[in-house]
Amino acid sequence: MTKDKEAILALQPDVILHATQVTAPVDIDSDVTDDVIRMLESGINVASATAYHWLPVHGTDFVAKVEAACRTGGTALHSSGINPGLLNERWVVGLTGVCTSIDSIKVQEISNISTLPTLDMLVDRIGVGRPPEDVRQEHTKGAHYYHETIDLTCHLLGKQVERIDYERGFIVADEDREIPIHKTDGSTAVVRVAKGTVAGKLDRYVGHVDGRPFFTLEEIFFVDEKDSPVETNGMPYLATARIEAKPTSVDARIAMAASVLENKILQDDGTRPTYNATAVSLIQAIPIVCGAEPGIVYPSTFAHYYPDLRDFPSPLIDASRKATSTS
Repeated sequence: MTKDKEAILALQPDVILHATQVTAPVDIDSDVTDDVIRMLESGINVASATAYHWLPVHGTDFVAKVEAACRTGGTALHSSGINPGLLNERWVVGLTGVCTSIDSIKVQEISNISTLPTLDMLVDRIGVGRPPEDVRQEHTKGAHYYHETIDLTCHLLGKQVERIDYERGFIVADEDREIPIHKTDGSTAVVRVAKGTVAGKLDRYVGHVDGRPFFTLEEIFFVDEKDSPVETNGMPYLATARIEAKPTSVDARIAMAASVLENKILQDDGTRPTYNATAVSLIQAIPIVCGAEPGIVYPSTFAHYYPDLRDFPSPLIDASRKATSTS
């Protein structure tokens, strides 16, 4: 693990697990994308947690740039993580395997952010401790994640997203409080949350299909469990999925912890279970990425809902290639 780009490129590894800050710009001309393009062109496969989960949502130029780099280096690019990566594209899509038609899907990702080890995420991205009017004018820095996951999930279900509406709400502190942040370098910082400032937020994204809301994703963050919309039982991360469908609807709850049987929330070193899950999803992708033909590898889930089974693509990796060329 290193921050020295030149050192790791010089090693010429088979694959790089790419995980920059989630607040870093990742558009087509960004420094982050330039780094990834350089890796791919130099013959190094990339599994990324930062971006590139579903590039077609950003336009054909972005897709063409990445695919050209993959052809030059004979490499593949895949992105994974909790959300995007696992939650909607694999877990929720997998739950639709009992459905023959779907009316709507609603997913909530609920996080107790008081255990986050980074001020950048807590203050800059989420706005904790800042006046709501200051944060209200900012579009969420995670928008590229959520637009990609909604568009890709609907694509996997044979649906075309027409537009994505966005709405922001805030949880406001009802009293002064201080939150100790145990940073990854071993030091401790304190975030002061004054009464009336942001103590959490809700970002709602609604994907419209066939002229009506079809897929709703709610990102809910809070620093005090009493502000959670559902009972979390102390879990720092909880996801709910409600699929209204025929002949069977689904209401699922997914929680992660260091140990469910021992009711152990965090690892001994304080690592959140979502961090480990993101890392493991990248590690599990290594043989897929290294064994794929040059290009972008998108996730696929076997045996889920599909509008017409005669059109169901196979094999799975070919399906991800087809998704790129037809989007």
